[in-house]
Amino acid sequence: MELWRKDGSRFWCRISGRAVDPGRLSQGTVWMFENVTSERAAADSLREAKELAEETARMKSGFLANMSHEIRTPMNAIIGMTHLALQTRLSPRQRDYVTKIQDSGQHLLAIVNDVLDFSKVEAGKLTLEQTEFALEEVLDNVANLTIGKASAKGLELVFDVHPAVPRLLIGDPLRLGQVLINYCNNAVKFTEHGEVAVCVSVRAVEGDSLLLHFAVRDTGIGLTEEQMGCLFQSFSQADTSTTRRFGGTGLGLAIARKLVELMGGEVGAQSEYGKGSSFWFTARLGRPGRAVSSRLPSPDLRGRRVLVVDDNDSARNVLRELLQAITFVVSDQPSGKAAVEELAEASVQPYDVVFVDWLMPDLDGVETARQILALGLSPAPRLVIITADSSEALLEKAGAAGIKDVLLKPVNASLLFDCVIRLLGDAPGDIPGASPPLPEIEQQLASIRGAHVLLVEDNELNQEVASELLVGAGLVVDLAGDGAEAVRKVRAVAYDIVLMDMHLPLLDGVSATLAIRQMAERADLPIVAMTANAMPADRRKCLASGMVDFVAKPIEPSELWRVLLKWIPPQQSLPQPGARSAGRLEPGPSSEAMIDIPGLDTAEGLRRVLGRTQLYWSMLRKFVAGQQHVASEIGAALERGAGGTAERLAHTLKGLAGNIGARQLQRQAERLEAAIGGGFERQPIAVLLESTDRMLGALVSELLPRLPPESPGEMATNFDPLRLQQVCRKLAGLLAESDSEAGDLLDAEAGLLSAAFGSSYRDIETAVRSFDYEAGLGALLASAAVVGIAV
Repeated sequence: MELWRKDGSRFWCRISGRAVDPGRLSQGTVWMFENVTSERAAADSLREAKELAEETARMKSGFLANMSHEIRTPMNAIIGMTHLALQTRLSPRQRDYVTKIQDSGQHLLAIVNDVLDFSKVEAGKLTLEQTEFALEEVLDNVANLTIGKASAKGLELVFDVHPAVPRLLIGDPLRLGQVLINYCNNAVKFTEHGEVAVCVSVRAVEGDSLLLHFAVRDTGIGLTEEQMGCLFQSFSQADTSTTRRFGGTGLGLAIARKLVELMGGEVGAQSEYGKGSSFWFTARLGRPGRAVSSRLPSPDLRGRRVLVVDDNDSARNVLRELLQAITFVVSDQPSGKAAVEELAEASVQPYDVVFVDWLMPDLDGVETARQILALGLSPAPRLVIITADSSEALLEKAGAAGIKDVLLKPVNASLLFDCVIRLLGDAPGDIPGASPPLPEIEQQLASIRGAHVLLVEDNELNQEVASELLVGAGLVVDLAGDGAEAVRKVRAVAYDIVLMDMHLPLLDGVSATLAIRQMAERADLPIVAMTANAMPADRRKCLASGMVDFVAKPIEPSELWRVLLKWIPPQQSLPQPGARSAGRLEPGPSSEAMIDIPGLDTAEGLRRVLGRTQLYWSMLRKFVAGQQHVASEIGAALERGAGGTAERLAHTLKGLAGNIGARQLQRQAERLEAAIGGGFERQPIAVLLESTDRMLGALVSELLPRLPPESPGEMATNFDPLRLQQVCRKLAGLLAESDSEAGDLLDAEAGLLSAAFGSSYRDIETAVRSFDYEAGLGALLASAAVVGIAV
């Protein structure tokens, strides 16, 4: 009960259930009693609602974390595999396709990240990144995600960037691109004929920042005044009928408005029903302090004459302005017929290059090119077709017509510049299929080449992606499929870094990290979380367990390189300029012999050793020496009841076969290993063993006559002597103490020891597997002495 005095003051009084004697109250005081049960009930309801809201928020966070993990796992494969594919030899068309797949994957990942940021958006706590970026790359990504839908509808997609717009800016490229993609997708969706143009200009310059104006203009259906009034509002669409033609959530423009406001800009639109629309926004972005070199050809190429042929006014004007900006003299014509007439009359001042749009009325680009060549001009102009169609059929048709190059729409300044300079011979052409030069950060990886990495990951696709990235960077990689195995390997081997997934069988990543941190000798070992869980709570959990950094899945190679360079001490000095890259093929007289070897994917094997031909031959020699009799050894181990030894031998064969590219043998050895480890009956194991022996024998028979002799001193160059010495000393100590952990160390370092000792490694392994530690120690010391390692 709540009580008031006559003077208006109040106080709380709790009645315990017995009557209050009015005679005890002071004279002259009037008391008022009021029932406040409803207010108390409301307070209780409010408290319960608050608890429910907090519980709902916790459930939402958990749901987002789980969904993040489930979505990011396949995304890791998509983005990782495309990155690996781009490191191989691809045709220009294949490289274009794979690059677009990678860009689309990155965009889908950005959407996933938006889902994870949903709670921040609700709370108004979404923050923008401030990083240096190239505007052209943002626009290229927008084009790649839009051009397919625009081309399918026959629309012209044009990008018009004013020359005053800087090439490099400071801001959030992801959010900037997100707004542009939303605008462009809407423009394409509501346009059936004509064009979609993206225009960028400078609105104002203030010190180190500038206000850019972005507009996406279309020739679509337009909007009524009523529809214009509900733009940029959540869950609001122009067409809300049940028979509407255009889908969507109605959130796109509302989110775009919020993002633009965070970028210090405004949004707006102009439209005329039936004639099209123009959606615009402004954004305040920074300018980097460093100067950026201009795209200009060498002086002797400036002033060359170029003709642009396109029936679309916007596309023709943009192309003309881009060419004029790089100092060419440009003329333009709206049709193929007019272009042919222009060239026929320009014999006194001939054109050097002619850009022709493919899809034009009356006379298409290919036919226009044929008629130009038929003029017999001397010198003949270089012909370039501009098209949004990247099909092989068009490329073949263009090549047959004498066209020198094909540019895919939308054309940006870099592509145009490179094309013209390539045609005019100012720079050497690209080698077909060659990989682009390595970025600077990948060159820095040479300083940690040879470092030993433990990758802890249970998903096969993730293992493959991460392993290929790491091996491609010149690192030595061991795998652990669960947390318990990781703990065992870390106890046995001095790794330089551990990349740890959080979701693992038997022992999760956090528990495994806690166990490793209890090892005094591994107190300084950097452990980096590598997981699809990207929520802040997951990051805090990783750091609290003793992890030092975090790499989110899907794996972004540049982020992985950053972490490796940050936490792995340099193993060697950076290569001098002009030194051979580890990713280049070594020329050698023996490389021709390995092209066709039945049962062996030599391209795969070479890729695993970064294209080093001599090292690959050395691996093949050691494989033959160490594995050609392994089937007999497995049979003998089974006969004496040593199933564990037989399983390990099959496991080693499986791993080594995979390393050299013998995929069929690898799969067969995997089946044999599974059968032995699964306790199968002798008969099915015998059948698998016979098949394995036959397949192995065929491969060895093919390899033996082709193997070149081992070059002097080659053995010493195929492994790190310092790390070999460390492993040998540790293994020797365990063998001297008859410690069973010697077997674990042998498993963990099988690749290094086999590479260093060749066939003599088999003597060490056989002795250790038979628990004859004295014989194993003797074989180890003898092998180490042969290669000059002091134990």
